[in-house]
Amino acid sequence: MSDPALVPVFAFSADPPTLAHASLVRRARRLFPAVRVLVADHAEKRYRFTREERLAMAKRLFRDDPTIGVGILTGLLADHLYRQGHRMLLRGLRDHGDLGPEMALARAHQGQVAGIETLYLPADPALRHVSSSMAKAVCIEQGDLREYVPLFVKEAMEERLLGQCRLCITGPIACGKTTIVARLTDHLRRRKVSVDEIDMDAVTAGIYDCADPGVRADFSRRLAEAFGEKVLGPGGMAEKALVRRHVYADQTGRALERLGEIIEGPLEVELRRRLLGRKGLILLSAAVAAERDWTWHTNHRVLLVRADPALQLGRLARRDHLDEDEARRRIALSGTAEEKGARIARAIAESGHGSVLEFDGGLDLEEARVGALADAILGLFPALKSA
Repeated sequence: MSDPALVPVFAFSADPPTLAHASLVRRARRLFPAVRVLVADHAEKRYRFTREERLAMAKRLFRDDPTIGVGILTGLLADHLYRQGHRMLLRGLRDHGDLGPEMALARAHQGQVAGIETLYLPADPALRHVSSSMAKAVCIEQGDLREYVPLFVKEAMEERLLGQCRLCITGPIACGKTTIVARLTDHLRRRKVSVDEIDMDAVTAGIYDCADPGVRADFSRRLAEAFGEKVLGPGGMAEKALVRRHVYADQTGRALERLGEIIEGPLEVELRRRLLGRKGLILLSAAVAAERDWTWHTNHRVLLVRADPALQLGRLARRDHLDEDEARRRIALSGTAEEKGARIARAIAESGHGSVLEFDGGLDLEEARVGALADAILGLFPALKSA
């Protein structure tokens, strides 16, 4: 066991813990045999998360390193350090503006207990803008939180600050996603669960007719640069039918991949707009969610719908009036359930967060099957209310 006098202590509110906090502590750990992390809990302060929730998040943030201990701070920090035999307090500096207040704080600690030293580490330049307050502000406006907090914290913030629980519905083309979403939504609403769907295909289509001139003009310009002016209509703006024709004419699939890259920025802006004000369970339906790395939007919480390939083929041929060869090519371009599942599994492994439910969209949708699926989803999100 490390001598407490050689172990720096980092105290913070963890409301919520951020990637900047994690960076500071892990960098200190490379310099010392261990680091002690304390979640500050002051009764007069108003936190968005309870003490138990903040402690649990901090423990999860450092659970991979047993030399980083996590506990609760109550009372005067200098007294706590003295009682536990610690002599070093760890603090981070984002810029020169932090130095004055931090120096005053260090003097205050020394004034309470002699011998307490404060060690400063400059923030990682890539994380200087990151703070708990900034992360909360970005969350409230539906911004991208990936550079601020881990996904498990992002999910907790969305539930607490926005009242949203997010689930991605994906699967290969013509596997029955639309019908399943409709039946699932109806079932959950009858159980008094607030549920709403955002169809990512509809979001994508909306970009072509976006009322925001800047978005539409930039999108059209980039498409024309990639595919030529043949994808532009008479008004000089991109038209979905023309783009679709060009993309599906490419046998290699590279045009489809390029389209995904171009549409990413406008799609994020449009999705944020559509997420504003929504509450409860948000179903993001997208056939290409795995391929486009969209599942981070739902913190890699995914319902993967499967169907027999022969059933997909028949459905697609009837729905889009395609011959068998073209239907098979569309199915190949869209990817199999196995391929999508493998991509999602890798994303979960890399982020350390997420889960996958699987459902056969080729079978009859008896009420019992839909109810069992609803129960499984509610099991993922205890914050949701069910009658």
